[in-house]
Amino acid sequence: LRMAERRPLVVFVELRIACPFADSGEVHAAMAAFAAGKLDESFGADGVHFRVRLPADPVEALKTRLRDATRHRVRIEIDDRPPTREMSSL
Repeated sequence: LRMAERRPLVVFVELRIACPFADSGEVHAAMAAFAAGKLDESFGADGVHFRVRLPADPVEALKTRLRDATRHRVRIEIDDRPPTREMSSL
């Protein structure tokens, strides 16, 4: 084990994002830009609801981008589950 390659642990968080239908394209673009994985997407009378997973480091930048792009019409919540840690593949 001492000779094994060392890889950093990456902390991941899950977010719940809700937006009007008209802003769903902005959410998809931001998810791609921040390498956020879409875990779930559902549609309701009030718009689109996403559950996404991404590394914890860029979460604030993603929130800022979404709020700016949608003129604050997006709602973002951090999932209450404990963050997960995974070995980086880099």
